[in-house]
Amino acid sequence: MHVFVCLCVYAHMCTHTGTHSLRYFRLGISDPGHGVPEFISVGYVDSQPITTYDSVTRQKEPRARWMAENLAPDHWERYTQLLRGWQQTFKVELKRLQRHYNHSGSHTYQRMIGCELLEDGSTTGFLQYAYDGQDFLIFNKDSLSWLAVDNVAHTVKRAWEANQHELRYQKNWLEKECIAWLKRFLEYGNDTLQRTEPPLVRVNRKETFPGVTTLFCKAYSFYPPEIYMTWMKNGEEIVQEMDYGDILPSGDGTYQTWASVELDPKSSNLYSCHVEIRNHPSRNESCLWVHYPCHCAGWSWCSSLEKKAPRAKWSHVPSDTRSMIADPSFPVLLPVGAMFSSVPHRLKRSA
Repeated sequence: MHVFVCLCVYAHMCTHTGTHSLRYFRLGISDPGHGVPEFISVGYVDSQPITTYDSVTRQKEPRARWMAENLAPDHWERYTQLLRGWQQTFKVELKRLQRHYNHSGSHTYQRMIGCELLEDGSTTGFLQYAYDGQDFLIFNKDSLSWLAVDNVAHTVKRAWEANQHELRYQKNWLEKECIAWLKRFLEYGNDTLQRTEPPLVRVNRKETFPGVTTLFCKAYSFYPPEIYMTWMKNGEEIVQEMDYGDILPSGDGTYQTWASVELDPKSSNLYSCHVEIRNHPSRNESCLWVHYPCHCAGWSWCSSLEKKAPRAKWSHVPSDTRSMIADPSFPVLLPVGAMFSSVPHRLKRSA
């Protein structure tokens, strides 16, 4: 069997004028176990962590240099005091929920609040809670009401909706204050948030089961975390035959992901990994899909699978392999629902 791979990577012409978001995640844990904080709070602008607080340090701290440089010490002290209050509130509310559900042991209570500034200038706001990783209460800022998912949530809903002042406060924060903070943070972190780092790409094959060989296309060290990857067989996209990895932080401000496909052992095919990313608007490279030996235009390369672990060559990206550890601030250590993910779970085209 002769199987060839042609990997063509090109920059999709796009700028960072799309949607931006500000999100704060809070997580409370009952009976967390040794070394695990019982309360954690993390803030993100787009996919970049900007603040952190936990019940061990009991201090709100910057996670981005540009946050530390632009916000005065009294800002961090003021919000440290607020988060210490939230830590106690989460502890009380989690115990109350466990009593309602007749649960014991370790359980989680989560809150996500934030807003988005869309490309057309419009805005959205969201506030929701989860218990054990499942939606619990979702705020509707237009109707000033809560959507409850079960009988326990309905009990909380009635109590919270009785406080109209608090509902109006939340609506105002989502529509005005949150957007104002987001715009300020985007200005502070412009150089970091508006940057583009194209991926290093590696293709290899592995015998995943006896008699089954799988091709892996791995992209890493890229930013922003918006990427489109697909395998093609003889020039045709084969999405139904592919498996995807999540887009995960690498711990250095960049991201990594992968896509795989099983080889067809009965025929000789040309397999190609196709990658699209956001890049500087002045670049508009394209590539050609050709059987090995092939030639690709722009930032691209082609190689037979018989060569060891080939890598895409990007003229403006260092060739060193960066750390591929998980970002310790990213809340994935516990069963967190999809609502708490700040990075798309599937590879997709940029909006």
